This record gives sequence, C-alpha cells and structure tokens, in this order.
Amino acid sequence: MASGSRKVVLILTATLVIAGLGYFFLWIPTMRRARYFAVVTVCSSNLRAIGQAIQHYEAAYHDWPLRYDDWDRRLITAGLIEERDLRCPVRKDKNYHYHVASPPTTRPALTGNEVLLFEDPNAHWGYSGNILYVDCHVQSIKLDNYPPELLKWITAKGSSQ
Repeated sequence: MASGSRKVVLILTATLVIAGLGYFFLWIPTMRRARYFAVVTVCSSNLRAIGQAIQHYEAAYHDWPLRYDDWDRRLITAGLIEERDLRCPVRKDKNYHYHVASPPTTRPALTGNEVLLFEDPNAHWGYSGNILYVDCHVQSIKLDNYPPELLKWITAKGSSQ
C-alpha cells in the first residue's frame, strides 16, 4: 500500500510540474509582447521629450536648433535633454540617434503633420518605428505603413546615423 501511494504522489507531482511548465510557456509570447510595448513607450517618450526640448530651446534662444548639425549637443548643453534621450532603447549602437527629417531653417507651421524626427522603421525588431511631429505628438508606425519619403531618406543616407 505504501508503494501504491508513492506512485500516486509521484504521478500527481509530475502532472503538476508539467502543467506548471506548460502554463509558463504559454506566458512567454505575452511577456515578449509586453517587452515590445514597453520599449516602444520609452522610445515614444524620448521623442516627445526631444520635441518639447526643441520648443523650449526655440523659446529661450529665439533660434531653431534643428538647422544645426549639432542640434543634439545644443539641447544637451542647454540642459533640456540627456544623452540617453537621443537613442531608442532597442538600439545598442551608441552612435545611433534619431534622424532629422529635412531640417528646416526655421520652425515649420504647427500643422501637426510636419515630421521633425524619425527613426529607422526597423528599429523595433523590424516591426515599427516612431515619428515625432512638429506639434510634439509621436506616432508608432508599422513598417508597411511608413511614409515613403522617410524610407527613401533612410535608404539614401543609411540607417546608422
């Protein structure tokens, strides 16, 4: 009788372990999805902070920072952003930062559809990229819906800027 109850306990333990592992493996895709959305959110937040820093810089210095090649250094020196804000958290390359979309010499009109900064659409594991508009709203756009003019710019310049 003792050996029969051991078999039952062993079978129940094995069943619970297998069920627990199955349950764990069911959660892996959900955890990956949560990580993806967390990174996209941090990236969007970085771009929004840069957009606000650009507006603060313009208000304080009466100058449009994106007309300079060192616009990022100007914003950092003014204390408006930090170095880490200039990169998408997915990108491990320390030289990578967001691209300036055809830098205007003066601030464009606040129509809301003028692109200021954008990132390589493959930045988020080949799924999407974020775009910052002049009114500081950020949009995450899937690769197949990415604006063609930005894709042409990336192809011409290379995505390792």
